[in-house]
Amino acid sequence: MLEKGECAAVEFMESNIVGEEPDIYTKIKKTQLQTFSLIGKKVNSKSKKGKIVVLKNSKALFAKMLLIAKSRNLEMEEVLTYSLRPYPHPSATNEGDLVKTVKAKLLKMTENEIQDGSVNLPIGDKAYIFDAMAILQTLTVLPATFGELATDLLAKIVNTAVSLNFSRVDFVCDRYP
Repeated sequence: MLEKGECAAVEFMESNIVGEEPDIYTKIKKTQLQTFSLIGKKVNSKSKKGKIVVLKNSKALFAKMLLIAKSRNLEMEEVLTYSLRPYPHPSATNEGDLVKTVKAKLLKMTENEIQDGSVNLPIGDKAYIFDAMAILQTLTVLPATFGELATDLLAKIVNTAVSLNFSRVDFVCDRYP
């Protein structure tokens, strides 16, 4: 690959810079080099709407798996026995995105699985769960920058947690399309 690039550079310099009629504004010809993204096998699949979609594995996800395998001294054969999908197959579409569902259905299914909902917690252990979207929607005055917004939210969360003596704080953000 390196030789192809060097040959293309020399050819461009000879013909457009040091040639008889120099023209530095001529477009550089694109070399057709094979990359990992081009080599990947593509599969066609139909989406829910009936459109044919080309599926391919994410090279970023593959790179992460490779780094993890190397850092933990794992064999790639063992690593590749697991799915390369960013989300589990039951909760994802053919394109790899999360299935859009109503959160209330998930909560209802979870509640149906629980026989006895009462839990005895030790005294003093309290958790504070913030819903990021709910907090953002309750703001009446928005700060000028995202930095100010982050600072204000952090101050609000920390002050509330300290004043009410919470041992754990969870700031839950949802992914909206």
